[in-house]
Amino acid sequence: TYFIKEYFTLPVVSLTIDPDDMYNKKDGMYYGENVWLNYTKPAYVEYYDTQWRQAFGKNCDVKISGRYSRINAKRSFAVVSKAKYGEGRFEHKFFDDKPIESFKGFLLRADVTYAIRRTENDRDKGGDRIKNELVYELNKQMGSTVDMQAYKPVILFMNGNYWGVYTLMERKGRDFIRTNHGIDDIDMMNPYKEPDIVCGDDVHYYQVVDLLDENDPKDDEIYEQAKQVIDIDNFIDGWVYELYIAKGDMHRNSRIWRPRTPDGKWRTISFDQDHWKPDTNNTVERLHTHKYQGKSHFFVRLSRNEQFRIRFLNRISDYMNTVLLAENIHAHIDRIYEPIAAEMPFERCRWEGLVPFETPLDQLEWVKSFAVTRLSFLRQHLVSEFKLAGQTHIRLDVAEPGSGHIKISTIEIDTFPWKGIYFKKIPFSVEAIPDEGYEFVEWQSKSGYPAQPKITIDTQKDDIHLTAVFRKRS
Repeated sequence: TYFIKEYFTLPVVSLTIDPDDMYNKKDGMYYGENVWLNYTKPAYVEYYDTQWRQAFGKNCDVKISGRYSRINAKRSFAVVSKAKYGEGRFEHKFFDDKPIESFKGFLLRADVTYAIRRTENDRDKGGDRIKNELVYELNKQMGSTVDMQAYKPVILFMNGNYWGVYTLMERKGRDFIRTNHGIDDIDMMNPYKEPDIVCGDDVHYYQVVDLLDENDPKDDEIYEQAKQVIDIDNFIDGWVYELYIAKGDMHRNSRIWRPRTPDGKWRTISFDQDHWKPDTNNTVERLHTHKYQGKSHFFVRLSRNEQFRIRFLNRISDYMNTVLLAENIHAHIDRIYEPIAAEMPFERCRWEGLVPFETPLDQLEWVKSFAVTRLSFLRQHLVSEFKLAGQTHIRLDVAEPGSGHIKISTIEIDTFPWKGIYFKKIPFSVEAIPDEGYEFVEWQSKSGYPAQPKITIDTQKDDIHLTAVFRKRS
């Protein structure tokens, strides 16, 4: 492929494919209703970094990817390496934040749907390509174990023609688990209505369904059994993202997997995080009134158990007190958009008249506005759905700066004073952790907590102020 007088700030993927394989009425994969038929075509793919150095060029298979996004003029592609063409994998380190250097294939995501949902019934539009990326960055920042596809913005050329800005992503099938976890033998499925099996089988899945349906998870013994087959913390974190963004297709776009071992637990792969409903959407209620099986049904059943509710409500509070704060969201949005900003006018020019677009930068401002107001609505919805007593505002401090830090629930605080919100009568832990050379002395508080480094707070109070006192070791 030759690029003449082309200058880009992003890496470039070039696909060369027989035009007949693209547009033939009979079986061209890009023609009319053929886009729904999953035709796979041979192609040649090249990858160039921002210095125009070619990382690889090789034969491959290409097919249209995605579900309902195929209806758009600009479509996503799955690019798959095949042993029949020689090397069976792409050997390249695409992503700076993952050490993986070998891939069976990758996605080129068009990302032209679900720009803004000002109302519940707004139609699909292209936007500024930040939502999936934002959730990925939040997941990474929180240190969560939820699996998500790494991403890199690229420019796509198709047969030498500019095709716009795409997002190069990991594929989320068996090879994703192999490269990210080193596990080959797995069960994986999309558990919507009847499970759509990706690999393995659904035997163990239905055993979990039966455990939760034929017994009452309110019973702690049943909950303990559920903990042996479901990675509870992973499962909870996956739902935090979907509840926060008011995900419109949370029941349909879901995938779970487990190692096929006696102690293998079901885990979540979180993906397609671009369908956000308005900030007022009561996603918690919507989740609990859903009637299908799958991970949403698991959540509803497990929510009957007090231990699970406490764990979930404290973990989502941890998120709302840290990475989901508006200023953190805003900073991520700016960082995500900066690399693609210069390319977006060309993207819009290429697809003008074929893809409906929001006004430039509108999506960024909409998500920033969403971040300012969403937490207030989400907390109200949680209080209502779980019939909670209300919210407790907590202030944490240390008597002497640099003498120690505090862990509350699952997060560690080292900048003081710190303020957060948890729920009344939902017990959460607070632990004073001395820095090197110091030891814990006591808690200063009007509530008279014991002089123990780790305490449990279970209160009806509106406000709590705790100061950890440390002293130098003698």
